[in-house]
This record gives sequence, C-alpha cells and structure tokens, in this order.
Amino acid sequence: MHIPENYLSPSTCAVMGVAMVPVWIHAIRKVKEEVKKRTEDTMRLLGIEHLRTRAPYHLSGGEKKKNALACILSMNPEVLIMDEPLAGLDRKTQDWLLGFLLELKKAGRTMIIATHNEKLSDAIADRKLVFNDQHEASFV
Repeated sequence: MHIPENYLSPSTCAVMGVAMVPVWIHAIRKVKEEVKKRTEDTMRLLGIEHLRTRAPYHLSGGEKKKNALACILSMNPEVLIMDEPLAGLDRKTQDWLLGFLLELKKAGRTMIIATHNEKLSDAIADRKLVFNDQHEASFV
C-alpha cells in the first residue's frame, strides 16, 4: 500500500509534492518490474526456477550455492568475487559450476576467485597470484 505522506520531503511545497507522488509511484513500479524480470531471468539461467518457493533451510549445499550466485548475478555486477566457489559441493555440482564459470568467462565477465583448487584456477584464470608457505605472493 502506498501512503502519500511517505513520499513528501520537507523541502517540497504542497503543489510539487502532489505532482511528484505519481512520478515516484511510477518509478517504484518500474523498479519492481525490473527486479522481477532480473529474478526470473537469473533463476532460468541457473535452472533453479523450481526452488522459487523453497525456504533456504530446505536447500542442499549446491542449491544454496546456486541461490547465492543467482542473488549476486541478478544485480549484474561488473566483477564477481568468489571465495572457494567449489568447496563443499558434490562432483556433479562442481562440474556444473565450473562449466557455468567458464561460460561467464567466455561472456567477458571479470572474476576474482580465491581457491586452493588447481583444476578451477587452471581452467578459469588468465592470471594467478600464488602465495607460498611464507605468505609471499607472486604472479604465475
């Protein structure tokens, strides 16, 4: 429910306030439509439409990862930063996620990934920053 008093700022005069309420309501509706579209598109991209009504505590580890990834991708960030994205996943889900990350790379997405998984870093990385046992960094 929209309460017009919530849209008025102290700096607006009554006429401007009345004129702006329809504009703000229209903008809010547009934002809601955009959020719904991005949500649907991202869920379809990740194949998780069937999880739409499930509570997070009823999701498997892989489903939780996909859901978290969908949340981030729906915001269309310029850079994806991930910490151990394959950790805790079964082999099938790891393979799926690795393939998905490769598709993102092909699409030109910038990713920064912290991982101990050499298979992941070898497949994805254009550049690697590796730390040795003394915590010294070097590019490989």
